[in-house]
Amino acid sequence: MTSLLVQILIALITILGSGVVAAAVNHLFIRAREDRVAQKKRAEELFLAVGHYSNLLYNNSIWYLHCMQGKMDYMDVVDGTTKLNSADDSKRHFPTVEMMVSLHFPSLHPHLKAYRDKMMQLELISINFKKHYEDVGRDKLSPSYASTLITSLNEIQGLEDKFKKDIVQLSKSI
Repeated sequence: MTSLLVQILIALITILGSGVVAAAVNHLFIRAREDRVAQKKRAEELFLAVGHYSNLLYNNSIWYLHCMQGKMDYMDVVDGTTKLNSADDSKRHFPTVEMMVSLHFPSLHPHLKAYRDKMMQLELISINFKKHYEDVGRDKLSPSYASTLITSLNEIQGLEDKFKKDIVQLSKSI
């Protein structure tokens, strides 16, 4: 009788133990899948934020380009870019890119640095152009500013394409 009781007890422990193990393994699989889905969603958000930020840079630069080509006054640039940058969502695109890279995708940090460097270059172009505009006026503008701006915008397009390509590759590997 005791051997029968031991066998029943062993069978019950085995059944209960296998149920607990199965539940734990199932929980781990579900959790891993949820983490992958969340990480892919973050990659999609980063992809969109990079695109939105690049569009904002291009749209701001178009105003400057028209002024550099003598098609509008500098005050028109100030008014146009102020309106463009006053949109509620325009202020959050680059901080979103910085946050996503820093918190979730540190391997993309070189892209972030390249973007920052190009932003600084665009800022220097606009500062130098403003000084040049104030010095010579609208009628005697140097065409070198427009060509420098166009070159920088082409470089930004290349950075954006590479950044997005690496985001897609990273997302596929998740």
